Amino acid sequence: MNDNVNFKGTYLLFFFLDHDQSLVIGKLGEKHFKAGYYYYIGSAFGPGGVFARIKHHIKKSTKPRWHIDYFKNFANLLDIWYTNFPEKRECQYAQLLSHFADDCITDFGCSDCRCQSHFFYFNKKLDFDFINNILILNYPSDNNLIKFDFDKDI
Repeated sequence: MNDNVNFKGTYLLFFFLDHDQSLVIGKLGEKHFKAGYYYYIGSAFGPGGVFARIKHHIKKSTKPRWHIDYFKNFANLLDIWYTNFPEKRECQYAQLLSHFADDCITDFGCSDCRCQSHFFYFNKKLDFDFINNILILNYPSDNNLIKFDFDKDI
């Protein structure tokens, strides 16, 4: 991963859970997760920016810090999309994605805001172009989403 790239931005993590599971998610306690696709929206405006946060998320968590750290140890990380737009869009993107979700994991990933959730369940994998177009239509001044390349960006 290019450590010199420390731009700030918002990112989306895409997971697949291959079977139903009940997991303990930190202070949220036990939550039931159906088999299927899960999409998490986060932001990285601290030291290191988006790539430092992605680097954290692609590893298994031995000392979970965020809700997603508990979940990711049991699911397959399929894809990461991000933007280098310099304003926080985490809550706005979560609100948009919630309209298309089959289910919302209440209180997950949103302990620092008033959102219902930043983590959503879908029966089917969402298409990159579909999500990118929704974001562009709603936030035309934002930069396009960028697909993280696991082979080149690590």
